[in-house]
Amino acid sequence: MNTKVGKWLIDEQSHSITHGDVTISLNLAAFKLLQLFIANPGEIIPLAKIKEQIWETEFTTDNLVYQTIRALRKALEGDSGKSYIKTVPRHGYQLLVSIETFSPPPENIVEKTAEAKIKPEKATFFLSRRIFALAISCLLLIALVTRFWFNKPELVPNSGGHLVFVEHKLEVAAQEDQIIKRYQSSIAKALNTSGTKLAANTALLTKLDQLDDTKKLVIKFLPKKKAVLNLLFVGKPSRLAHLSIQPLSKLVDEQSLAAVSGELLKVFHDPALKQDNSGIAELVNGSRQVKALASLSFDQPGPLAQARRLIGEEIEKNSLNEQQKKAKYYFIDALYAFYRIEYFEDQHLSQGINYLLSHYNQSSYSLIAAAFYLANQDNVAIAFELLKNLDQDPFITFIQGLFHLELDEELSALKHFEKGYNRDRHFEDNSYFYFKSLVLGKRRQELAAIYPGLEHENYLSTNIYYVFYDWLMINGNYTEAMKLLARFSGQLLCNTDLYGNMALLNNSLLAFNAADTWQQHLAAIDNRDWRIPWLTYVQMLNENKLSAYPLWYGDYRKSILGEDTFADPLILSFFAQLALGEYQEVNHALPLLASAEASFNSMTFIEIATAVIDADIARQEGKNENLARILAPVKEQALAFEWDELALINQVLASYFTLYRDLTRAEVHLVDGCHKNPAICLGWQNIPLLTPVMQTDKLQQAQARAEQLIHQSREQLNKLNEQITGQCAIADT
Repeated sequence: MNTKVGKWLIDEQSHSITHGDVTISLNLAAFKLLQLFIANPGEIIPLAKIKEQIWETEFTTDNLVYQTIRALRKALEGDSGKSYIKTVPRHGYQLLVSIETFSPPPENIVEKTAEAKIKPEKATFFLSRRIFALAISCLLLIALVTRFWFNKPELVPNSGGHLVFVEHKLEVAAQEDQIIKRYQSSIAKALNTSGTKLAANTALLTKLDQLDDTKKLVIKFLPKKKAVLNLLFVGKPSRLAHLSIQPLSKLVDEQSLAAVSGELLKVFHDPALKQDNSGIAELVNGSRQVKALASLSFDQPGPLAQARRLIGEEIEKNSLNEQQKKAKYYFIDALYAFYRIEYFEDQHLSQGINYLLSHYNQSSYSLIAAAFYLANQDNVAIAFELLKNLDQDPFITFIQGLFHLELDEELSALKHFEKGYNRDRHFEDNSYFYFKSLVLGKRRQELAAIYPGLEHENYLSTNIYYVFYDWLMINGNYTEAMKLLARFSGQLLCNTDLYGNMALLNNSLLAFNAADTWQQHLAAIDNRDWRIPWLTYVQMLNENKLSAYPLWYGDYRKSILGEDTFADPLILSFFAQLALGEYQEVNHALPLLASAEASFNSMTFIEIATAVIDADIARQEGKNENLARILAPVKEQALAFEWDELALINQVLASYFTLYRDLTRAEVHLVDGCHKNPAICLGWQNIPLLTPVMQTDKLQQAQARAEQLIHQSREQLNKLNEQITGQCAIADT
């Protein structure tokens, strides 16, 4: 069947669209988006569904979706003036044109019909006889091939290497397990070895190095992808020479299995390794843009596009030959994919990585590209091991730090970022993650020595400025935080970061009208931004209108989130209902929290908040004897939890310790929250659970200081609002 969208004929094979003599090729993401529109004609498709269907994750950046929408629009609409895709504010995107499906015209139908009319009986007789003769010939050929195949000697009596199977922890369906075992058996037979089994949590390269210096073929099942990962290592210490991922669907029938196995064995026996100079190290360490890509990928499409253009120009200008140019582009594509800047098909990425591993086997950057790919395939531990023994330069040290973050090893990550910062303070991405790690850890006071030098830097990204802004807000230093935004307003982009922080700033200082204005500009760009529920909650709590929040959240979830469940606004809704005594309603809706899709806080925070909600329900049911049992399992996490710039964490921890009857610790958290957010500080008196603590002398003094800060900041805040409004050319509403 053929499909037309408007005037365009869709070509599934080449991922292109055609009209007359014009053919336009689409990248994979744009083509998959077009297929999604075709599968849902006339429907408004939410942003979350696009992320899930095209990139198979909710955590794709909104910017990547917008880029893909723009690319598809440009291809479909061109200069025709006809609109193909409609943006439905706060809901999603809709295909406007008609979709037509039709069968292709049959080939040679006239000739075949004419032939069929001439002596049909005789034609049928001769056709049957020819088919019979052909069938006999095929049977004889199959018999000969089968006899030869099963009686021939082993082609590989001694593989001269090792076969290693990494066991998987998760249970798999019987059919999948059968396919995996058949694949393993096929490779083992071809290599004439039984293979070695390793546990899933084994340090892979350490175990491989305990073998000899011959080749090692590692086979590992990837449950999430329903695929098999193949890794070929050579030498000692073991060095990656080739990788491939094969979906189980391609290993079902014998013919496909033989083809995959044959290709893998060909590489095993002849990796064809070379040791040329790729020039990638010079590109990476000599380009400001390459070393700022991670920061630029956070909602900064203009500067990011400029950086990518300059990187391309650098590759074209400073490559010694076409082979080196090709190598650099393959590496940069792997980097873009790792940072989620651009989506590439697996085949393209693996082809590029194997090109690098083959032609530049001794290059650290070939291994780094492979590590990017493996990390994106949920194999961060192996990716980190690939880089473990490499000579350290700032970029390699930085990537190792990122891998530590992926492995939830924050302290090790900080050590790597600190090491990189001490070697190259102008490496922007490393500086960003170093400062961010300091803010989120126990060493945030060290930023005080770095902050004065901020005005002498010239960053490509604005994210570092917001790291220091968050640090100032954590310390309750509103005066300096507003000075920072005013001082660097020329560098700051008019995007969700700026609008969101301006909304939070005004909201915290009780300037709710101005906060609403900034919130409207924020929602115009991203109405699912995490700050919107928090801003609404703080204002309603301060104005003692908590009864309105659950209603607001219900409408917001239905009309904006599209029935998706996000943990943080749901927690706020539960807190509001518990403050109103609606514990039965909360208890009924509590399963929603267990199935919540995402959070702007950590899972540890969600666990503590869930315990608080359970315990408060028990308290209101009169079951005080159950409180300690409910709260005890997360006590260690509550005691060790690090605070950030939002006072939500303070409210959760204060509630936890109040329920635990540790009012001293509850008081500490509320005082700190008052320091960070005057508006919510003055609203906590409207929560019955916290009332006893809010009446202490320290909290009464904290509330008085909050009111004083609001009054003293008014003039400076008004000037900042005017300055940013003028800069972003936003008309007052």
